[in-house]
Amino acid sequence: MRIARLLLFAVSASCGASSPRVAGPVRPARWDACERGDARVCVEAGRSSAPQDPPLALHYFVVGCDLMSLESCREAISLMASGVVVTDEEQGKAILLHAVDVFGADCMKGQADSCFVVLDEFADLLSERRRAFSEKWADILNFQCSDGDMQSCRVLAFAYLEGSFVTRDAEMAVQYLVKACDGGSWGACRIAAGILDPSDPVRSRGLYDRALAGFEHQCDAEGLHCDTVAEIYERGEGRPADPRLAAAFRQRAVLNDYGRCERGRREACHRLVRCLETSCKAIKDLAVERALILRTACAQGVKKACNLP
Repeated sequence: MRIARLLLFAVSASCGASSPRVAGPVRPARWDACERGDARVCVEAGRSSAPQDPPLALHYFVVGCDLMSLESCREAISLMASGVVVTDEEQGKAILLHAVDVFGADCMKGQADSCFVVLDEFADLLSERRRAFSEKWADILNFQCSDGDMQSCRVLAFAYLEGSFVTRDAEMAVQYLVKACDGGSWGACRIAAGILDPSDPVRSRGLYDRALAGFEHQCDAEGLHCDTVAEIYERGEGRPADPRLAAAFRQRAVLNDYGRCERGRREACHRLVRCLETSCKAIKDLAVERALILRTACAQGVKKACNLP
């Protein structure tokens, strides 16, 4: 049975005499396309009518969800969760189960994002279906990782590391982190090295060396991750700690951030202000004027910099 029909009673019940209905806007004729099968119009109609007529908005979202629109399903669930629309418990569950079917079908077609939505948002409704969705999600990401998508490698690595949607497995986590490392993700090299140390110090040292070399290259070539290099030297990751080198890279990070802040990179301005708030030694060593940094950051829209003495 189509859930749009199941919803009709819920919509009318939520607008009964005990709960006066706010007069909604005049419905544009183009919204009729939703009823004729245009899911994109359902999303537009639902969002437009939600502020004044939540039950009508829910109707449009559910029709869109019934038309296999993932966006409409999300909107319907979000609206129900807000509590502004009263629905019968069974009808509300029917909407949720239908959303599982919509996202689940998309998952089985190879869409990892839909698998994630099913596993993350609807875990309590899956029961025996959970394993199938988990395996499909891992298969999709494994394929994408093997095809060169380093983000998929990292996502799978952390899933195995934390036991999210898959069984916790440190060896599998390291395997995918190393794949990401091979693809140029120096952060993945560093994390894998930390997992392996001290159980496999030789392999761990090799991964730390790759991470450091990669981050140093980015610091030299692009002015990026100089602070990460400093942190590695400070902590002595895979090598004896070297405070002198750590301080030198901290200073380079500050100088790079100041240049970026001047060019309008607000995130760099924020880092400089945080550094000042914690009496950052690198700024003191460089003798960069505090007032100059604050003035520059303030000019770039960092409000905190405008108020600091």
